Amino acid sequence: MSQSPSPVEIRHWLTGHIAALLEVAAQDIDPDMPLDALGVTSMEEVIITADLESRYGVTLPLADMRRHPSIEALAAHLTTTDPSVPPSLPPMETTRMFDRLVAMMFEIGIDTSHISPQTTFRQLDMDSLSLTELVVMATEETYAGADSMTLDTTLAEAAEQLTHAAQPQQA
Repeated sequence: MSQSPSPVEIRHWLTGHIAALLEVAAQDIDPDMPLDALGVTSMEEVIITADLESRYGVTLPLADMRRHPSIEALAAHLTTTDPSVPPSLPPMETTRMFDRLVAMMFEIGIDTSHISPQTTFRQLDMDSLSLTELVVMATEETYAGADSMTLDTTLAEAAEQLTHAAQPQQA
């Protein structure tokens, strides 16, 4: 059964799952309220994304969770696909690397509230010095070189490059 879940199914599951995590009744969860206003912590966000992947095979980067901050918005996001648009970050390793890049950019003071995998470093108003700082941080964290990143590299491309560079090379 490879049929995608409906928005209603995702909404129902998320409501019950979040209620269980927060130890409240499901009827006390407002699906239109932002998750952080409901009391969902960043650790619980990680649990939710892992459980979504496990249950539905859906990869949800934390950045997407923050761009769609309510149960209603998440359900709509997770069940809306445009077949003409290729998936932004299909491999789980690349998705994790994207999330790591977003976290590193946040650490150096870059506004990460409105990014997508197709956002370039230039669109984030980064200059070559801040990109160099990000590359150094990424290299230290992943032990992988990221020499080919430019201001016009998208975040998805950067995550893919870092993921590929961090993988052990086959002899």
